[in-house]
Amino acid sequence: MLRLQERLKSVVHPDRRLPEPVFQPQYGSFQFTEFDATMADQFWPVLWGLMRASGDEHCSLAVLDPDPSKYFFAQFKRYGALRFELGNSADDYYNALSTEPDGSPADALLYNSEVIVWVPDSLKWVIWGERSLGVAVIAADEALGSALKPILDEAGLATSSVDRAVLDYVALNIRDAKALDAFSRKFEAIYGQQACYGK
Repeated sequence: MLRLQERLKSVVHPDRRLPEPVFQPQYGSFQFTEFDATMADQFWPVLWGLMRASGDEHCSLAVLDPDPSKYFFAQFKRYGALRFELGNSADDYYNALSTEPDGSPADALLYNSEVIVWVPDSLKWVIWGERSLGVAVIAADEALGSALKPILDEAGLATSSVDRAVLDYVALNIRDAKALDAFSRKFEAIYGQQACYGK
């Protein structure tokens, strides 16, 4: 888990939350989708397509909230993390998310995961999802950036522009108009600029 935590710190800021800049500067191409889409078996072709495009055999999923050590390991002697390989199937993906630790169905990652990050070994792309906002952000480095949207389209993933992501996903979860406006302004300012690598 320590190795995975170090890898996560190299791609995201684990202590931040949207609309803050959660990705490290090497990622500057963003696509947006519904959080719930990432938790379905239909999301496996997306991960498979991204791994194939980046030349990866594996990718990891790590829950940042609840804390993988302080909550999951303390409660169940296992971390809130999963590892997948290119040869897995959509059923494998969904079954892993659905696996309940020690007879606690509510603590399966499918249900008890507020903030999740997906990252491959190559670190060429990364996905950040926040359940309470209903949104996931898919980011790629410069080498993969221009191919990101076609990869997601080929995998059949519905994506949105940054402003539509706020309207279609986030607005359903932030009911206070002032809070939504503040979120929207910051979110669009940070994630609305494509190809801003290293800034």
